[in-house]
Amino acid sequence: MFGLGQPRLVTSLIAAGFLLIAVLLGALYLLAPHVTLRITTGPAGSNAQRVISTFISALHPRIRFVTVPVPDLEASSKALEDGKVDIAVVRSDIRPPANGQTLVILRRDVIAIVLPANSPIKDTPGLAGKTIAIPAGPLQEENSAALDKILGYYNVAPAAVKREFLSAADIGAAFHQHRVAAALAIGPVGPGEAVSVAAAIAKASKQAPDVLAIGEADAIAKQFPEFESIDISRGRTQGPSGHSVRYGP
Repeated sequence: MFGLGQPRLVTSLIAAGFLLIAVLLGALYLLAPHVTLRITTGPAGSNAQRVISTFISALHPRIRFVTVPVPDLEASSKALEDGKVDIAVVRSDIRPPANGQTLVILRRDVIAIVLPANSPIKDTPGLAGKTIAIPAGPLQEENSAALDKILGYYNVAPAAVKREFLSAADIGAAFHQHRVAAALAIGPVGPGEAVSVAAAIAKASKQAPDVLAIGEADAIAKQFPEFESIDISRGRTQGPSGHSVRYGP
């Protein structure tokens, strides 16, 4: 939807981005005059790592952070559960630590299944037997697992939808060569992965792409509490419109 047309609301299932999880003592630490806290950084090069860097720089100067690198978001959750850190960044669709509580929701991300214009795929079951592109990166496996949950709701076996992990530039080429039928994009409502993927598809196909409608967003959110359903106005992201998916706390 590249910003054209009249505004309209579309029901979307959105991913509730990154949560900052702390043990119960974390709140007490933050009230102390001088304190050192151990905090996970998230996978190297990921949005989680950038979010944590911004979070640390914005806090009180009397709070000193010791960053603890982790290979993925599941390891971030486990580090808190095992007492190796005091604060961890996790994503709500990844298993949260049993001994933690949410300190703050840092960001919410939209999950969109982007299609080229005039795609014959009209619903989620239509992805069966097709290949979907997923942006390559530190969270590609986690993003693929989020797709599996959506497919599972529609009784589509994950193995029935092939995946190719590609850069944004290669995603455009894959569409042009008809190697993939759709692309999964997870990112903020605005500049980010979702818009980059849509732009790559638009450039390759010479037409504005669309987003696969998820007509049962509310029902999916009830089955999977880590997701929530929201409405997005057409044109808001300067990218594709339609029914998409998002993570919730």
